[in-house]
Amino acid sequence: MKKVFIFGTKLRMYLCELPLIAFFVLAIVFNDTSDKNIGAAGLYPLIIMTAAGAIFMFIYLFRGIIVSGESVRSIGLFSSRDRAIINKDKTLVLTLRPKHKIKIELYGKDDAPQLDWISEDDSASRDYVNLYRDIAVGGVGAVRRILSSFDVPKEEIEEIVLAEKISREYSLVDVSKEKTELGDTYSVKFKKTI
Repeated sequence: MKKVFIFGTKLRMYLCELPLIAFFVLAIVFNDTSDKNIGAAGLYPLIIMTAAGAIFMFIYLFRGIIVSGESVRSIGLFSSRDRAIINKDKTLVLTLRPKHKIKIELYGKDDAPQLDWISEDDSASRDYVNLYRDIAVGGVGAVRRILSSFDVPKEEIEEIVLAEKISREYSLVDVSKEKTELGDTYSVKFKKTI
């Protein structure tokens, strides 16, 4: 199984780095011609601080989701770093939302240990719980890449994407699509642990 990376930050967010980069370039250009009243260091402290600020902003904004046959996880130093293991009888739900966003959720049986004080009624509700949830930047292209990573044929991926409501069975997964008020929802149920 191949891994699919979905970027979690819109590219326009990186425009906030432009002023720092401009100060960095100007400080380098004018460092030799700067007045010696500034001191022996010249503009080197400004160069170092703007470079450090640009690097920090890049690291702060970098977020993403990796979906593979084994797990789904959030990556990035300042992200939630949430992770869930994908195995038999779990369902990966992809919801296309407005403004080119995709919500990725994983539902399944909670593997947490049973506690003595939980009643039988409460334990029944733990069979289908939300184990993972995150939002990334993506649309139909991200759905196509995720479905193709689970060995769904390309011709059938196009048929699934274009349909209003459809359900298909494959050797590893069952794929279904329906339109809801939240957006197009794709469900990938795993028949066996990959």
